[in-house]
Amino acid sequence: GFGYVGLESADGVDNEIRIFGPDATLALGTTAEVNAQYLRRTDQRPFYSDVGPTDTDVDMGFAELVWSPQGGTGRWFLTALYNHIEADAAVFTIRQGEPGPLTRYRAGALGGNYLLARNVRLTSEVQYDFDREAFRLVAGFMSAF
Repeated sequence: GFGYVGLESADGVDNEIRIFGPDATLALGTTAEVNAQYLRRTDQRPFYSDVGPTDTDVDMGFAELVWSPQGGTGRWFLTALYNHIEADAAVFTIRQGEPGPLTRYRAGALGGNYLLARNVRLTSEVQYDFDREAFRLVAGFMSAF
């Protein structure tokens, strides 16, 4: 699990923040694992302003299945993911072109990854946003040096 309690200030306005939740991983043999996380965040003034929503709660969670047909040292990794976020006020964004802050986001995704080298990975993912009824496709590569 994890937790954070803090007081942050911007433009002379204080925001008391609390974040906490459990986190779990379950190995399914040598080729798959399930990851899950729940997070609850409360903000006294989420936009660091005396106008707008105050004392907000956001509940978030995800569940993910990662399957590597050849095991942990293989090159292929396939994923399935479900994300769920709910807030009591429009205070969050997922930065995918939505018109403004949201109160709910639910999405599922299927992905495929192929390791070209130890530090270079090809990746692709198709995602479906259940609330906006829209698909999103992401493809590219990741590297680290």
